[in-house]
Amino acid sequence: MVVCFCTGNDLVDAYRLVKNIPQWRDLFGLHELSYPEYEASRKNFQIVLRHYVPRTFQRKLLYVLSAHSALVRFVRSKIESLIKGKFTHINRHYYKTLNQKFGEFVFVPYEDDNVCTVFTPAYRLSTFNLNEPAIREGLRITLTAIEAMARLARSNGIKFLLVIIPTKEGIYTPYVIQHDSYGKEILIRTSNMEERVRKAVVEKCLANGINCEDLTPYPRAQAAKGLQLYPPNTDGHPNALGHRIIGEKIAEIVKRLVNR
Repeated sequence: MVVCFCTGNDLVDAYRLVKNIPQWRDLFGLHELSYPEYEASRKNFQIVLRHYVPRTFQRKLLYVLSAHSALVRFVRSKIESLIKGKFTHINRHYYKTLNQKFGEFVFVPYEDDNVCTVFTPAYRLSTFNLNEPAIREGLRITLTAIEAMARLARSNGIKFLLVIIPTKEGIYTPYVIQHDSYGKEILIRTSNMEERVRKAVVEKCLANGINCEDLTPYPRAQAAKGLQLYPPNTDGHPNALGHRIIGEKIAEIVKRLVNR
């Protein structure tokens, strides 16, 4: 049994989903149902992120479909890889102007001869910032759920594996800050917080004898070679190559676990 923990959204989703389902609130002992300041802040980020969407109906439709469908993202990624070169330029001035408008590094555009993408570190940090009570609650819920799943699998004679999927920012920050200083501070801050989250999950698993693998080093090693693992936009989901690197590593770990 393989369970993926995605650092980019699972903590905030754990809190949000449990909060909205009464049975889950009781199951996880959730008492505080609202953190108004945090939720207002996240809503503002979501509104800001929409400003970058092109205004034509076709592009808006593609953006919406990509945001809600893994299949659409996959097809889009394949098309972009086939016509590479037409999608490898980003308007840095446009994103920097938006940052000035909203007063923080919502967008960090990056482009060199090999890699072209746009990071969203301020928004991403909001999804796993352990300084926020809602996120700490999301982490508590997540760790409780992981332990319960592993215990259930073990009681039925099933091997359990948790794999940690990092964010685009977590993968690329060491590479990007060597080549560009724009947004360096918030990229490092976001990456460091993500590392705290990964460490907390790994330590929980080790303490409870749960098989756990943090995949961060593997795509990060490929990013260090200047490989394009994400679309040339703000999309935080890997492209076809990024998915393949992660998938192949998971397959390798599963094979090793099964044969152990």
